[in-house]
Amino acid sequence: MTDFNEQFDRFAELQQQAFEPARAFGAVAADAFERFARQNYAVMGDCMEFAVDQARLAGDAEDAKDYVTRQTERNRVFGEKLAARAQEFTAIATATQNAATEVAKKEATKAKTTVGTKKK
Repeated sequence: MTDFNEQFDRFAELQQQAFEPARAFGAVAADAFERFARQNYAVMGDCMEFAVDQARLAGDAEDAKDYVTRQTERNRVFGEKLAARAQEFTAIATATQNAATEVAKKEATKAKTTVGTKKK
């Protein structure tokens, strides 16, 4: 028969084992949130720069032909920048998926080890 302290220690151990995977996945989620938030911030900065540039263009253009030519070029550059940002989002998502997979594999290995060494 076990005493109360042993039962309490076993309870604490089981609780740690149960919440360790959640803590590990929480770390991956927090990292992903930060990376996506910073990426969104950068995209919003690109949009602000584009909007200000477009507003200034109307006053800076010499004539309608110059305006259309410069606007077309700026639109092309902005589109390329957004395409690059989209690829960066994909890279973040892939890295997050890989990190979550690694945590899952690690936790599964721990669980197998724990079950394999469980006292009978």
